[in-house]
Amino acid sequence: MKTANILFITAVLSGFLLNGCGSSRQGVAPARSNTLLAKEFEDLNARNMYEVIEQLRPRWLFARGGMRSFQLQTHILVYQENVRLGTVEVLRDIAPDMVRSVEYIDGPKASATLPGIRSEHVAGAIILTPTTKRY
Repeated sequence: MKTANILFITAVLSGFLLNGCGSSRQGVAPARSNTLLAKEFEDLNARNMYEVIEQLRPRWLFARGGMRSFQLQTHILVYQENVRLGTVEVLRDIAPDMVRSVEYIDGPKASATLPGIRSEHVAGAIILTPTTKRY
């Protein structure tokens, strides 16, 4: 009986891992979990980028477990072309057709590579690449 249970669990987990555990859409190859391309969200019925990310990568919108660092609340920042736009709420004002790709980076990498963070306590950053360059 134990052997049958172990074989069943192994088969289920193998199928889960082989089929992929991230979100994927029909006809769109799954991308890396830290990147979203426009082709992955262009057919979604989403009014803004917050809804896109909420549907496809909801973990990006929240600091893990309400993280605190030295008793200071941490947050997720949003950047576009190295310009800080604000926290995740700013995504509600950005139309999906204006974005070519979205990338999530963790807090340490964000603090080391993005301008304007200084000594703030960030849990991560969402980086938007627009469809066209703005001059």
